[in-house]
Formats: sequence, C-alpha cells, structure tokens
Amino acid sequence: MRRRLFGILGAVAVVCLLAAPVSAAAPLENGWDTFTGSVFDSCTGEVVDNSGKVHTVLTESTSHNNVHLVGIGETSGVAYVGNNTINAPVHVAADGSYTADLRVHVSLVSMGSSPNAQTTIRLHQVFDADGNLISETSDLSSDCRGS
Repeated sequence: MRRRLFGILGAVAVVCLLAAPVSAAAPLENGWDTFTGSVFDSCTGEVVDNSGKVHTVLTESTSHNNVHLVGIGETSGVAYVGNNTINAPVHVAADGSYTADLRVHVSLVSMGSSPNAQTTIRLHQVFDADGNLISETSDLSSDCRGS
C-alpha cells in the first residue's frame, strides 16, 4: 500500500512537471482548487472528514502545493486543521534522463486534547529519457506529538 502511494504521488508530480515547456519563465500554473474527502488519523485511530483548499504553483522545474484543510473526527467530533506542503523538483540531465524528488509534509492538528499527527514522505525516482523508471528510493517518517 505504501509503495503504491509513493508511486502514485511520484507519477503525478512527474507528469505535471514534464508537461511544462522548457522555455516557460513565469509559473505555468498558479491557482487554487478546493476539495472534500476523509483522512485516517493514525494518532487517534479515527477517520477525519475534511474539506479545504490547495494552492498550486507549477514551473518548468518544480511543483509546489500548499494544502489547508479543516475537518471533524467521525468518532470524537473533535475539530482538526491541517497545513501541508508538497514539493516536487525535477532535474533533467543532458542525456534526457531525469530525477524527481518528491517531499510531502503532512500535519494534522487536533483542536482537542488528542495528539497531533506529523508525517513526512520522501520519494526519489530516476527515469531514463523514455520515461521508464530506473530506480526508486522512499522514506516515510511519522510521529504523534502532544497529548
């Protein structure tokens, strides 16, 4: 499951970045989107129904997202807020191969006395000039803070 998540996130970041023309100087995309959904809080063991806004800045060499969400715990009724970032720079080599370094930082803060979840996902992928994945390394760290 974790490997599939890393693959999906990496693929999305790479596709977004490769769609950018090399000559673009200004951001290719700079805008807001809204969402609704749910997320599992591993610190409290409950599902949090949420909604929020995503600000995306896409340039020729990186994708950056700021995600702000508000939610309510399905079991406890406790309010949550989340401020998250996703950074995905891509580096293209002279031979056409490229590397993508995805870093996702997730913070889910309970407005009650429950602990707060902090998660960081790092994914490093190397692709050949034809877009075939050559190698991949990933790292996941998660922590519950507070009481």
